[in-house]
Amino acid sequence: MKFRQLFMFFMAFSLVLAVGCKDDPTCDDGEQNQGETGIDCGGPCPACGAVANCFDGVQNQDETGIDCGGVCPDCPTINECPTVFSNTLSLTADGNNAVADIVSAQEVGGLLNISGTVSSDFSSISISQATYAAGTYDVGAMTIVQYTDPSGTVYTSQLAGSSGAVTFSTFENDADCKYVTGSFNVNLPEAGGGSIQVSGQFTEIDF
Repeated sequence: MKFRQLFMFFMAFSLVLAVGCKDDPTCDDGEQNQGETGIDCGGPCPACGAVANCFDGVQNQDETGIDCGGVCPDCPTINECPTVFSNTLSLTADGNNAVADIVSAQEVGGLLNISGTVSSDFSSISISQATYAAGTYDVGAMTIVQYTDPSGTVYTSQLAGSSGAVTFSTFENDADCKYVTGSFNVNLPEAGGGSIQVSGQFTEIDF
């Protein structure tokens, strides 16, 4: 009887030791435990392998870009730089239409200066833009428009009472591709108290 009690005590003690010495759960124990969502992955372990999709931030499947093309939505179209620029500017001043035959654009002192001259009557328009990005800009300190009529009278947004805006629908300013396309519609005063409504558009003017 004593031997039987001793044997039972020994077995119980061995079981306690076995349970107490069992290793803590890990991420490589081949078991799904410790809050893992798969065997040794998820929860406190590295994420379980996800099925490739169009939102995983990786170029996989048959994608032509990261998460675009192939089975995913088309990749954004990259604007290609024109091989030949239009460099056109047309305007309407007080109802009179004209097309500038001398058009240019250059960067001076942090401003992009666009100019167009109608050589047949010597009228001209210039636009100075400080913000190099597509968008619509009200005339003001950062967007200046000036028009000179055939008689030489100068109308400018730098005088009080000017209004209107210039829109740059395209403003490419890459190192190897610089051009703008847009439109304008402004009311410009002149020093003598008069004003003039001038509108128009410019297309693919390189700088």
